Amino acid sequence: MRFRPLEPLSRQLSLSDTNVTPQINRCAKLNLTAKQRKLLRQSFNAMNSGGTFLKLMEKIFRRLENKCPDMRSIFLTTAFVNSLSRERQTPPLVKTEHDHCKCMVGIFERLIDNLDNINEQLNMIRHYGEKHAQMAESGFTGAMIEQFGEISVFIIGSQDVVKFNHETVKAWRLLLACVTDEMKVGYDRMTRINGRRNSCNPPNSTVSGN
Repeated sequence: MRFRPLEPLSRQLSLSDTNVTPQINRCAKLNLTAKQRKLLRQSFNAMNSGGTFLKLMEKIFRRLENKCPDMRSIFLTTAFVNSLSRERQTPPLVKTEHDHCKCMVGIFERLIDNLDNINEQLNMIRHYGEKHAQMAESGFTGAMIEQFGEISVFIIGSQDVVKFNHETVKAWRLLLACVTDEMKVGYDRMTRINGRRNSCNPPNSTVSGN
């Protein structure tokens, strides 16, 4: 199977049922250079100082909400609260955009702290994607994950500490593309599993009829 090129970014951050396998392979083989890891740490620490990275996450989610107006109501559903608040890595209650932004900051802090062993962290990202599949009935879609990735690259890539160094831009694009892909892989996998479960266990009203 031919390896998919990393450019353009829209192809990086695109994931469909037909290319799940190559995307998984690409992320599983994500090899950041020592220089890229150093630049990621330096730029993240600069952006995370004084709560700046949290503000960037909030900006990303505001842009995402503008593109996906249903996001606000999804954040407030009971299913969303229950699916994420049970995770030990998340705050006790994740029900608003601000709560979710704080959760995302924690995820990126963990990723940056473990860049030397980044592939082990991808299981965590995929697991979060699987948890989001529980929101499908509330209107959440895989396209929202892709939109999040694209907006994140634009917002983070536009920061001064990133945009003036080509290698830093490249490192963030690689990391964000991989995070997006892994979340989408987890989401797609669990969505298919849930779909099969629902087809095997139809509602009683459907079975009994009138």
